[in-house]
Amino acid sequence: MKKKKLGMLLLFLQFSVLNLWATSEKALIVELQNGSKTEFLLSGKPELTFANRVLQIAVKGSISSFEIGNVKQFYFDDASTGIESIASNGLRIVSKDDNLIIIEGIDGDDKISLYSLNGEMMSIQPEISGNRAEVPLVSLPQGIYLIKISNKQTFKIYRK
Repeated sequence: MKKKKLGMLLLFLQFSVLNLWATSEKALIVELQNGSKTEFLLSGKPELTFANRVLQIAVKGSISSFEIGNVKQFYFDDASTGIESIASNGLRIVSKDDNLIIIEGIDGDDKISLYSLNGEMMSIQPEISGNRAEVPLVSLPQGIYLIKISNKQTFKIYRK
């Protein structure tokens, strides 16, 4: 029993250094026994509490709970929220950097629209050349957006 309490104390102390590492590119990853993973950006300053064999992580009013027995491991890593390469329905979307999205495989008559998560259409000026479009993101604040390509496909992106 003392080993469990000591382990929980060490776990709590490890999480107490979160504010020291809080950058937009680091994340706390909680991996469960079933292989699923949940990622918490450290820039969101997650708050951890332990009670009755339950780990709770609160970030900006949202609370996630994990039974301690179901947690396989937890660790810090780079955030996986960037866009590397996504392909669907002949479309391919890649990120050149955090300021530019490149969409390949579009038709000349495809319309590209960008929306915030609250449904607001954002003003963008994509440069279209052949079957490729470049969508500048430099004027957008950090956040999650939806890129809609005509009625073919919608992609979710995260701008750091």
